[in-house]
Amino acid sequence: NLTVGQAYGGAQLPVETPWGKIKVTVPPGSQGGQRLRLKGQGVHRGKEKGDLHIRLDVQLPTSRDDDTKEAVERLEERYE
Repeated sequence: NLTVGQAYGGAQLPVETPWGKIKVTVPPGSQGGQRLRLKGQGVHRGKEKGDLHIRLDVQLPTSRDDDTKEAVERLEERYE
């Protein structure tokens, strides 16, 4: 899960893998539902290491105050 700001501007986020926690670079302009491939972080089969795929889930603020409403309305104006 990531915030709208993290998706828009990019971020370094911790991700739990079968082999422990790692930091993943989320590129600027990422979209909800987008998948990232983490090379060599998936299932190991002998000497081969598989890739782990993660799906980005952009979370919206849960607050319903006037400031949040105004910010969302301003964002809506940016969609083409």
